[in-house]
Amino acid sequence: MSNYLNTFKEEIIPGYIALGNDPEKLFGFSRIRSTALRWRQRSKQRSALENLDNRLLNDIGLSREQAVKETSKPFWQD
Repeated sequence: MSNYLNTFKEEIIPGYIALGNDPEKLFGFSRIRSTALRWRQRSKQRSALENLDNRLLNDIGLSREQAVKETSKPFWQD
């Protein structure tokens, strides 16, 4: 079973690093990578939102105040 599990993780799960049986270590790189990608995407979205004019904000159902509140958040904050 263990050999099958290791083969599955190495072939199927991107970013898998075999560091023993500790789940925190097994998926550490994947978690770091996905977090960094999420932060990058959030930063890009907030930057794009910041550049929308009032007409476009109205089209997506946001006020200027809501947009300013969202774009003022740090990239790591949801």
